[in-house]
Amino acid sequence: MSLELLKDQIDNKNRKFFKILSSSCSILNSLVEDILDHSKIETGVFEIEETCFKFKDLFDEVNDIFEFQAEKKNIGLNFQIDETIHDLSVGSDKKRLKQVMLNLISNS
Repeated sequence: MSLELLKDQIDNKNRKFFKILSSSCSILNSLVEDILDHSKIETGVFEIEETCFKFKDLFDEVNDIFEFQAEKKNIGLNFQIDETIHDLSVGSDKKRLKQVMLNLISNS
C-alpha cells in the first residue's frame, strides 16, 4: 500500500511519524534516482520524459518533502508562487525538474 493511501487512515497522534516516514522515503528515492540517472548518462541511455503538469503541484510535492525537516531544525521554509503562474501548466520532465529542486534545497 502506498504512503498516500495510508495518509487518510492515520490519526493525529501518528501524523508526525507519518511525515517523518514520508519525507525520509522521498529523500531516499531522490538519492537512488540521482545515482541511476548518473549511470544512464554514462551509458548513453538517459531519456527525458516530457509530461504536462501544474507547476504548483511540483512545488507542493517539494514542500511536503522538506516541511518536516525544516520544522525539526527550527528553520523557516516558505514556498511562494506568484499568482500569475499559480495555475500554469508546464510541459517538461517533472521527475528531473523535481530532482533539481530537491538537490538545490537540500544543499542550501
